[in-house]
Amino acid sequence: MIATLLLAVQSTLAAPVDAAPLQPGRWVYRQTHELGTGARAVSASLMSEDRVSRLVVRCDFSYQRDVSIQFLSTTPGSLMVTRPARLAWESAKPFPLRWEQGPIGIFARNGKKKLTATETATALAATPGSLRMESSNVGKKQVSARFENREGRGELGRVLKACAPSSSEAG
Repeated sequence: MIATLLLAVQSTLAAPVDAAPLQPGRWVYRQTHELGTGARAVSASLMSEDRVSRLVVRCDFSYQRDVSIQFLSTTPGSLMVTRPARLAWESAKPFPLRWEQGPIGIFARNGKKKLTATETATALAATPGSLRMESSNVGKKQVSARFENREGRGELGRVLKACAPSSSEAG
């Protein structure tokens, strides 16, 4: 529970250091510092084709060095997405992620025995294609987003490298 809250608060209180504009079809790498503590994180974000949602692969350094995958709305104040959710390649079975609720969206991270978020991020970095995210909002209305995993997949590799156990510095 505390870990969930820490991840959620970090994502809302982080100020981007190098905020390149998001656009559909291209992963964008960002470094952030938490406003209160200065703790660092790195992430790669992909905007949905309709520009309503974003998929984020993130490595936080303040709680534990671990990969998380986040599904967030790009519109402040919109109805946030909730669980259950599924992320999959178009016309394929979903990645084996366990989604958790945060204050501004949902996220999945590695389990104690399986590195499901890391494995999913590695697959996204290795293979171009269309992704589909399905969930619902707090009003129980179906939410779906399509992401074109085309350009900037190397940015995912930068996030994964920063989260590797032997890595001491992101960048």
